[in-house]
Amino acid sequence: MVVKVDKSQEFVNSGQKLISEYPPLKEKPVTIYSDGGQESERACQLVTALGGKHIEYKLDNDFTKQQFQMEFGGDASYPQITLEGVHLGSLKEALHFLQEHGYLNRN
Repeated sequence: MVVKVDKSQEFVNSGQKLISEYPPLKEKPVTIYSDGGQESERACQLVTALGGKHIEYKLDNDFTKQQFQMEFGGDASYPQITLEGVHLGSLKEALHFLQEHGYLNRN
């Protein structure tokens, strides 16, 4: 089950407090729902470059298009990324989240 990120200001404020207490990305489970395309490959490479590990679920091997649409919505693009079960969104949305929370600035 994927938990959708609540965009309310209250959640963002409490989330920022909690995220600063979290361990580095390498200690967190990242899940990538992939179609095998370039964006999906980039998402996997990003997690690896940040020292993290990921589980990649692939379209037609691990889930169907219908299952993907039911989970993420009919207009969702590939890849969809979760961090510790929290849905970050597409690669662009995940990059934004990682930047905001300092994962791209860590040594």
